[in-house]
Amino acid sequence: MIGCNASKQALATEYYCGQKRVLEIGCSVGNVSAAFRAFPEVAFTGMDIDKDAIALAKRRFRKYPNFNFSLSSLEELSLRGETFDYVLFAGMLHHVDDNTGLQLLRDVVKCIAERRSTSDLRTRSG
Repeated sequence: MIGCNASKQALATEYYCGQKRVLEIGCSVGNVSAAFRAFPEVAFTGMDIDKDAIALAKRRFRKYPNFNFSLSSLEELSLRGETFDYVLFAGMLHHVDDNTGLQLLRDVVKCIAERRSTSDLRTRSG
């Protein structure tokens, strides 16, 4: 609950343009996730490998039925056919080695619903 959360939240939403399904990889206790409470239309999924952090995130967001926190892997999400419109790696890639980071980036591509450039999204959303 420390560490420039307002700045991290602002950065996480800088390119957000109304996408409905948001995935945050490495969400921890939901500090960055909290920025998306301002968007009630969002179906938000946060994932992390720390079961205690996920448990705390679930408690913090229990009043927000559109928020889901999970220990699932990207591979599991992909196999279930879950897709997302907006994906965040919010300050977590520096916690893994290069090979793991590259694999995470490869795996997340399988969960992206539709690929558009940021400029397309900004133009479309007005």
